[in-house]
Order: sequence, then structure tokens, then C-alpha cells
Amino acid sequence: MKFIHLIFFLPALLAPSLRAQPAVYQGFGYFLSLPGEWERRISGRYLHSFHDTSHASAAVLSISREDIDTTIFPLPGSWTQARFRAYLDSVAALGVPLGETVFYDSSPAAKLGTLRAPEAFAVFSSPDTGSGASGEYVRYCAVAGLGYRLAAAGDSADMADNIDYYAELLASVRIAVPAGSAVSWVTRRLPGAQARPGMVDMRGRRIFFRRTAASPCYFK
Repeated sequence: MKFIHLIFFLPALLAPSLRAQPAVYQGFGYFLSLPGEWERRISGRYLHSFHDTSHASAAVLSISREDIDTTIFPLPGSWTQARFRAYLDSVAALGVPLGETVFYDSSPAAKLGTLRAPEAFAVFSSPDTGSGASGEYVRYCAVAGLGYRLAAAGDSADMADNIDYYAELLASVRIAVPAGSAVSWVTRRLPGAQARPGMVDMRGRRIFFRRTAASPCYFK
């Protein structure tokens, strides 16, 4: 009888440990390792979201990809810098209390694998006081004509309490880098470069372009 009871309860005893096994997802050039309770939902050809089915974590993770216009951004790093700067500017344009960047890191240490991937955490509130506030953690990176946006979004209180956890989950993302791809983060200016008005990087430096459309952009 005891043996029968053990067999009956064995699946229930093993279930938690099985659910805890990590799951590896891949799609449109990315690889992501998550705890077993997280599941992927395909929201579009180049948009995947991830949800905690145990409801222990409230935020939604997402990975999206877009094609880069290489006539405007010949080097992947220039797209990353422009998109990240645009994100910070869009939050600043909302103004406190509608939008505020809590922190960001665009230093050389902010990487996903070998790719520069600046990160930022911002909080948002709605003019409708009944709507509550939300938080969003984002990272941008690019390689070989493809730009990626990684994000974790949810209630601002949950995001503030668990930002390190969500950031750690997204830090496991790896982007496939084709052999011979240029992934440099350009930091010098070549002779003959011209500034385009209104275009700056995340440190406030103006973006410079060579006079020919096919030439890469450089930062002062």
C-alpha cells in the first residue's frame, strides 16, 4: 500500500523541479534562456513576448527585430546609439511625472555577449490617476543590418522591486553574429566628415557623416 501511495504522489513531487528546469528559446537570430515557468508567445514575425505562467513575476518580456537602413546607419553601432538616444529623448519629452528615466548605462561595459547594448529603466504615469503607473526596462543592440530591442514592462511597483531580476533574464539573450560582421562602436571622426543638425549620440555628442552616402558615420 505504501508503494502504491508513493507511485501516486511521485508526479506531484517531481512537478515543481521539472517546471524549474530552464527553457532555451530561439528565433529570428536570438537565443534566450528562461526559467521553466516562462512561456513564449509569438505576437508577430519579428516580435516575441514571454510571460511567467506561475504569475510569480508580473512583467512581460519582449524581443523585437527590425531591418536597418544601412544607407543611414552603415555600422550597427550607429543604429544602436541613435535608437537609444531617441528612447531617452522620448521619455524626457514627456516630462515628470508623465515620464522619467530612472537610470541608464551606455558605457562600454553594457554588452550582450560581444555586442554593445545600452540599457535604461524608465517609469511612466498617465494623466488619468486611475490608470496607475508603469515601468519599462529596455536594451538596444544591432548586428549585420538587423536591430534588436529587448524590453521588460509592467506595473511600476513590481518593476522597481524586481528590476535586477528582469535585467538578469534579458542579460541571457545572445544575438547570432555572422562571421566577418562589423560590430564596432565607432568613436573617432575622419577628415571631411559633416555634422547633420539635430543628431546626437547618448552622450550629447554630434553625429558626423562622410559626404558620400555609402560612407560610415562617426562620432566626435
